[in-house]
Amino acid sequence: MTGAGLIDTASVEQKLGVIRAHTDLPVLVGFGIKDEVTAKTVGAVSDGVVVGSVLVSAMASLAGETTDKICTQLSTVIQPIRKGLDEI
Repeated sequence: MTGAGLIDTASVEQKLGVIRAHTDLPVLVGFGIKDEVTAKTVGAVSDGVVVGSVLVSAMASLAGETTDKICTQLSTVIQPIRKGLDEI
């Protein structure tokens, strides 16, 4: 599942149940993961999260910057997301 928007955790959890009925593979969710709270919320009902759009947006805003600045800024975006997942 990928995309963006508001997260309805109950709906996500229900859909994960349907998907899991068809596979033994881990099921990751990749929509709306933009911060510590969303990562923690979705990570608690899924097997993992995919972080994409928030990083792409951050990188787009840094076009033309040095690699060091881009890496530093991306780190400030991803660290709280990692923290939220670690708290599960």
